[in-house]
Amino acid sequence: MIPLVLVFVFALFGVHIWAIVDVARRSDQSFKAIKQDKTLWLVLTLLAGLPAAIAYLAAIRPKLDAAPTQLALPGWYPDPAAPGYLRWHDGTGWTAAVTPMLPPAQSPYPPPPYNGTGWPPQR
Repeated sequence: MIPLVLVFVFALFGVHIWAIVDVARRSDQSFKAIKQDKTLWLVLTLLAGLPAAIAYLAAIRPKLDAAPTQLALPGWYPDPAAPGYLRWHDGTGWTAAVTPMLPPAQSPYPPPPYNGTGWPPQR
C-alpha cells in the first residue's frame, strides 16, 4: 500500500515540475499568440502548485501547441496596406504603429568630376 501511495505522490510532483518546465521553455511570443501572459502562468505554477499546473496543462498547453508559430521577427516592415509607410510587426501580427519611409540616404557632397581620362581629373 505504501509504495503505491509513494508512486502517486511522485507522479503528482512530476506533473507539477513538468508544467513549470513547459511554461519556462516556451517563448513569450507563443503566449502572446494565444493572448496569455507567460509570467503569470510561471508564477501561478510555481506558487499555486498542482492545481495551477493541472489548469495550465489542461487548458493553456493545448492552445500553445495549436497556435501558429512566429510568422516573422519583430520589426519595421513595408506596410502592405499603405505604400510609402512602414508598419511594426510584433512577430505575430501587424500593430497600429506606422511611420513614413525615409528616402534613401544621399551623400552630402556632389560626385567628383570625371572626364573619362582617368583619375585624378586632368585640367
